[in-house]
Amino acid sequence: MVPILWESTAFNMSNGETAVQAASEFNANFIFRGTFQWGLSGVRAGPESSTPLFLKYVENIKALKQGNPNLVYEGGFGTQYLPRNDVWPNGTAISDVDFNSMVGKNSTGGWLQLEGYDGYVPDLASPTFRAFVVQWSERQIDEGVDGVFFDDPYTYANHLVGVEHQDASTVYGQYGGYMASVVQSLKSYASAHGRTFFATINSGRCVNIQGQLQYPALLSFESYFTCSAADEDFNATANPSLQPVENFTQLKASVTAVVNVPMMVFIDWPGQQAALGSMTTQQQITVLTNLGDKLKASGVPFVYHLYHHVPLYDSVAEGTYSTLLQLDKEAATGSSFGQTALPPLAVPTLIPARKD
Repeated sequence: MVPILWESTAFNMSNGETAVQAASEFNANFIFRGTFQWGLSGVRAGPESSTPLFLKYVENIKALKQGNPNLVYEGGFGTQYLPRNDVWPNGTAISDVDFNSMVGKNSTGGWLQLEGYDGYVPDLASPTFRAFVVQWSERQIDEGVDGVFFDDPYTYANHLVGVEHQDASTVYGQYGGYMASVVQSLKSYASAHGRTFFATINSGRCVNIQGQLQYPALLSFESYFTCSAADEDFNATANPSLQPVENFTQLKASVTAVVNVPMMVFIDWPGQQAALGSMTTQQQITVLTNLGDKLKASGVPFVYHLYHHVPLYDSVAEGTYSTLLQLDKEAATGSSFGQTALPPLAVPTLIPARKD
C-alpha cells in the first residue's frame, strides 16, 4: 500500500502539481483524506448539481481513478466538532431544538465547547447528530469517495469517562455501537448505489492508543487502523536526533492482537504539521526520513505528507517532496508493504478479549 495525504485534492501545490500527477509519480493506491469536512470548511451546502465544489470533487476523483482504477479514495469528517452555524447538506439551518439535542453537555448542563475552537463537542448518542453525520457522509459517497476517515468520534465519550467519571466499559461499548450504526447506514447507502464503503477513525497519537485497544467495540467497524506520529518526533530540542520515540513493531503487534486490519501512520494537524513546518528544511528531511525508515522496518505504511491546504503544508515549497518520493521508491523495492495492493474493504476481525 502506498498512501499519500493530499487534503484536499481540489487544490494544487505551489508548482502547479496536481494530486493526479503526484499519485502517478508515487504510484499511490490510497488517497488519505482527499477531502475533509470540518464544520462548514471543505464543503458547500445546497443541491449537489448546483454546488461547484461538489462537481469539482466528482471530476477530480474520476481523474484519479482513471489513472489507477484500483486507487482507494478516502474522505474525512470532523466528528468531534459542531459549530453553531453548521447546516444540513441541503442548506437548511439546524434548529435550536435540534442543535441542543446534538451537542454534548458539560457538568452544569451547558454545551460542551471543543477546547481551542469556536464550536462544540457533539454527542454520538444523539440520533439527530448521527443522522447529520450520515447525510453529510452520503454526499461524500456521491462525490465518489470509497470510505471516510472519522476524526475523533469519541471525544464526548472520553469526557463522560474522564470528567464525569462514568463507567468506561459501559460508555465505550455504547459509543462504539453508535459509531458502528453510522457506518452500517453508510454501507447500506453505498450498496444501494452499487458501491462499497469503508470506515476508519483517528485513533490519536500512536503512543497513546493502549486505552482505546482495551475496548474493541470502539474499533469493530474499522477497515483500517490509523494513528499519528508522536509530538516528540518533531521536537528538535528535546529529541536532537529526531528519531521516532515509538516502537512501531510493538505497536503493530498490539493493534493486530485486537483488530486484524491493515494500519498506517500519518502526520496530523495542527500540532504535528505545524511543528514540522517550523523546522528547517534539513530537519524536516531528517524527521521524515527517520519516520519512513523506522516504519518500513516495522512493515507499517507511512502516509506521505505531500499537501495540506488549511493550515498549509506544501512539500514542494518546504523542500521535502523529493525526500518523500525517495522514501516511496525505497519502500517499493525494500519492504513487504511497498507496492502491495491493499483490499479497499478489508473485513475487520476482532480478537476475543482474554479472560484471565
